[in-house]
Amino acid sequence: MSLGKFVHSNLYEVADLRLRYFEKAKNAQECRTTAELWEKQQRTDAVSLYEAAICRAVTAAVLLATDKSPEAAGKARDENDEAMVWLRKALAAGYQNVDDLKKDKDLDPLREREDFKKLLADVEAKHDESGASTQESDKKSN
Repeated sequence: MSLGKFVHSNLYEVADLRLRYFEKAKNAQECRTTAELWEKQQRTDAVSLYEAAICRAVTAAVLLATDKSPEAAGKARDENDEAMVWLRKALAAGYQNVDDLKKDKDLDPLREREDFKKLLADVEAKHDESGASTQESDKKSN
């Protein structure tokens, strides 16, 4: 079996438990390792790509919470940059849960970034547009 083709059915839960354990323990290195392990699965579905973004954003949050040095701030910025890359991939793969993007606390480290604000505005506009299109179609079919 080739890498990225088979993933055990509970891998997501195991990875999330691992991430939450090390988030609570304030261990940024192990949060990063969880992100790297998740990414090595080479998943291409939208939800998995979104989860990769979550792993990176959580790592950034832990870094910022545990180390106030300029070096840690730079590492957190790098993690947030990676999170944005994964979010863009998730959206390109069809991720459409606008509520998650707006409310998911794991994305809080990204909320002040201009590229995140633009991404969210674009997704909301697309969502509103598709909702209007659906409503128009429904009206025409009635």
